[in-house]
Amino acid sequence: MKSKIKKIEKIVNKFYKKLDIGHNVNHMVYTLKLAEYISKKEHADLSIVKLGALLHQFHDASTARKIMEKTNFDKETIHKVVHCVECISRKSIKKARSIEAKVVFDADKLQMIGPIGIFRFLMNKKLDRKILEEAKKSEKEVYEKYLQTKTAKKMAKNPHKIALLFFKHTDKFLKIKNF
Repeated sequence: MKSKIKKIEKIVNKFYKKLDIGHNVNHMVYTLKLAEYISKKEHADLSIVKLGALLHQFHDASTARKIMEKTNFDKETIHKVVHCVECISRKSIKKARSIEAKVVFDADKLQMIGPIGIFRFLMNKKLDRKILEEAKKSEKEVYEKYLQTKTAKKMAKNPHKIALLFFKHTDKFLKIKNF
């Protein structure tokens, strides 16, 4: 299994290198590390979680399936990992039937909360009221509505508090005329 996971890592590294700064190889690594941590706390299948985290950014079950078939994974493993990819969006997480899909989702979404989430959201945008309101809404929504595991909810508490302070102070700053 480890050698197959290494093959998947090589394939996805090429894909992530082409993505924007908020979804590049660093995002994949952070998602993988968070997923591994949450997986241990939530008693999820670590192999499925690792593969789901590696393939999550494709947001396409058929692509994930093809990559796994090409690497000769068994049908059951493919099915479980594809389910993680199918459930990666906020709209589709309600369909999650496995703890592994929930863990991968949370590992991805934790990066939208707190200072890291704000930074990722604002990286390629012009700082103005509208963008900050979008960032605030997105951060709050993920924190309040979407996290799936007890571990992720606990991990998100302090970063969310920091985000609330950030938005409070930034709102005051942006109330200055002609900004």
